[in-house]
Amino acid sequence: MEHPVLWAEDNAVVVQAEV
Repeated sequence: MEHPVLWAEDNAVVVQAEV
């Protein structure tokens, strides 16, 4: 987790993928 800011955007995509 070196770039929490970038992870924030990726998280949105990952969450939708899981759901």
